[in-house]
Order: sequence, then C-alpha cells, then structure tokens
Amino acid sequence: MPFNPFDFVNMDASLFENEWEKYRSFFEKFFNLNEKNLTQTRTIPIDLYQRQHDLLLVLEIPGLKDEKDIQLKVVGQTLIVEGEINRSYIPQEGEIVKSERKIGKFSRKMTIPVAFDSKKIHARYQNGLLEVRIPIIKSNQQDKIMVRFTER
Repeated sequence: MPFNPFDFVNMDASLFENEWEKYRSFFEKFFNLNEKNLTQTRTIPIDLYQRQHDLLLVLEIPGLKDEKDIQLKVVGQTLIVEGEINRSYIPQEGEIVKSERKIGKFSRKMTIPVAFDSKKIHARYQNGLLEVRIPIIKSNQQDKIMVRFTER
C-alpha cells in the first residue's frame, strides 16, 4: 500500500488522543508545564533609562492586585523587587488544558550604577507596569586623595 501523507485526515481522532496521553508527561517535564513548575520564582523583564536627573526602571509585572503583592527594598547599591502573582481563578484537578500566564513568585535584583538617595525613590504601578524613579545624586565636590610615599 503506497504512503499517502493525507491519510491522517480520515483516521479516528481518538487514536490521537490515546497517543497524546502516552507522551503528555514527557512534554510536561520537558517544557515545565506542570503546576509545580508554574509557581517557581521567575525573573521579570526590565527596561532601564538614564536621564539627566534620575534613573527610570520599568518592570513588566501584569496581574498585581495591591501593595501586598509586591515589595521593593534597597540593600547597599542593589534594588530588590519581589512579589507574587496569584490566580484569579483556582482550577480544579485536571481542569488546566493549557496555562501560559505567568503566576507565582517573582524576583529581580538590579545594581544601581550611580549614587542615589534611597529615601527619595518613587514607585508607581499602573496597567501591569511598575515604574521606579531613582533620583541621581550629583556631587560637585572633588575629593583629593593624598598619596603617601614611604622608603623601603
């Protein structure tokens, strides 16, 4: 019997469903599709703009509901953004057919490359974007460092 690439059109759809079930766990593991992996901590995308008087960070974090879902803190020269996005609908066992929305814990650390005052940082969340404005401290003072010479 010669091979006809269009024979699959006439095949019973249940054959494909049975084959899919055999390979489902492989694909779930390979592409991290199971529920456990969907809730692992992930990194969020960020844009950084240096302007004349401040740095502007724009982080894409859709799905936050209020202040308790996100925390910002500064440790030394590092800005840390952490939080969690929860599902608005809790699925029952076996209901998830496909899940591409990013949920669960997220974290982002960014070293700030300029001198700044952490008490003057402003953050605003709107339409899934977090904007963080970090004012740059300009120093007109020049510190002269003395070089000490010693004999051996």
